[in-house]
Amino acid sequence: MAFLMFTPGLETNITKLSKSKYKIIVMALLNGLVPFGVGLAITRIFGYSWTVSLLIGIVFISSSVAVIVSSLKENKSISRDVEQLILSAVMVADITSLVALGFIFESASRLTHLPLPLYFIVIVASIFVLFRIVPAISKNCCKNGFLPMKGTKGS
Repeated sequence: MAFLMFTPGLETNITKLSKSKYKIIVMALLNGLVPFGVGLAITRIFGYSWTVSLLIGIVFISSSVAVIVSSLKENKSISRDVEQLILSAVMVADITSLVALGFIFESASRLTHLPLPLYFIVIVASIFVLFRIVPAISKNCCKNGFLPMKGTKGS
């Protein structure tokens, strides 16, 4: 699954996708809600508990990623922009399902003393800090000659 997500990500044009973020969110919601609803409904019909039904619904969201990515690889009739839009929406749905799985597993059995929402806050804060600090460090290192820049003596 990680390989299926990694390969299309290499070819993704981030600037084009940032202009289409609302389309991506709507597509991710539809791509996630339909499999989730089907999984939830089937397990509730068979009499499973709400926790099990939620877990199966979330797993259905993740399994739809593999189907869509492999279908896009085989079908070459759609444009590259549409393919990137679909893949981005699928990845958003998959990441959302992984976060939801974390919440389900944490509520089922506590493994740590720290609550799961605190971990997500730390992760989001770390990503934000890295996006601010790494470019500044890189710019400073290139200016001071620590990293060779393209077209200089060191490269």
